[in-house]
Amino acid sequence: MLALLLSLIMGFFIPDEKPTPLDKFHVEIDLRYSVELCEQECGATFHDNATRHGMMGFTFRLAALYDFTPAITAGVAGAVNLQRYPVHENFAFLGIIRYRPIVKHRNFFLFGDVGYAPSFGSASIPRGWVFNTGAGYCVMFRRHFGLSLQLGYMLNQFVYREPQEYMIPQMGYSGSVAFLRHSLGASISFVF
Repeated sequence: MLALLLSLIMGFFIPDEKPTPLDKFHVEIDLRYSVELCEQECGATFHDNATRHGMMGFTFRLAALYDFTPAITAGVAGAVNLQRYPVHENFAFLGIIRYRPIVKHRNFFLFGDVGYAPSFGSASIPRGWVFNTGAGYCVMFRRHFGLSLQLGYMLNQFVYREPQEYMIPQMGYSGSVAFLRHSLGASISFVF
């Protein structure tokens, strides 16, 4: 463990050499802020007034990415999703793909994330699908250190096995309650 830590620290101070196969593998730590456009519940659509309710959210994501070609990167991630008004909290597993369409400018990329958040058997943790798409820009300062900025659209589904205390179901209602949240998001990532 100490050898791994020392090699990471020394990697910042030793000049870059010829590329190795490990240079195609990257780890990202990502913090995303989202502003919700609307949320649908049981067929009804609610639009947010940010000064009134503040429908927003934060996502913390840890991703492992591999550059298959100079234009295509793919990987997997785990994300903790925290949404406000109403409060939704879950943990999602994602598949990631990135495409760099401009040959002479490889810092710009288009991305798509698709994943699922299981409920882990809990009635208070929602399950559901997660979808993100957008554009980003990555700047690498060293071979294994850089920053990535992303802007995009997010679609989150939250399905509860039973109504929560802030939900007002119809009399005699039983079964699951589903929310579908549309958001715009911005994120900053540290790339290693």
